Amino acid sequence: MRWRRFCGQFQTTDQLDEFLTKFPRPQQPTPEESLPASPSIHCRGELVMDATRFWEIVAESKVGFDTEHYQSSRHEQVRRLHQLLSSLPIEEVLSFLKLFGARMDEAYSRPREGLWAVAFDLGGGCSEDGFDDFRCWLISMGREVFEAAVRDPETVYEVAEHMGGGDDVFFEEFQYVPSQVLRQMTGEEECR
Repeated sequence: MRWRRFCGQFQTTDQLDEFLTKFPRPQQPTPEESLPASPSIHCRGELVMDATRFWEIVAESKVGFDTEHYQSSRHEQVRRLHQLLSSLPIEEVLSFLKLFGARMDEAYSRPREGLWAVAFDLGGGCSEDGFDDFRCWLISMGREVFEAAVRDPETVYEVAEHMGGGDDVFFEEFQYVPSQVLRQMTGEEECR
């Protein structure tokens, strides 16, 4: 099992799965309810949130992003994501967290290769933690940017220039929001 910082709280997916066992199972959808056709995350075998909904939430968090005010727009995006996740049931927040981790894994590359090489180039260096923060930034940019970058890492250069962040393509705070919301919902000080 590959160790990594998992959305700021979990070191491995096993730790996340252990945390998930603390919550009651969501109700089984009735046969009349249509299930989404896109790939979905199942929490202990139950459908909770699909990838399309995950990306919709990320897009909603980015509404009003102003490239002229890059830093304040990022702070506003974190605030909005917190607000959006706080309005969801715990099971959906857990699914969002799991989908976030899956996107982090999807964007992983070896040091000095692929996306890591781009992050290294843009940032003038890139540690393992820095690469986590870079992948969080990619996710925060939305589905279209993320999927294009995974297919062709070179697309990130144009996005970084267009977004006004230049070499500031690291967004550590974004990854902590789901865990912060879960702590507030469960009353637990630390997610294990």
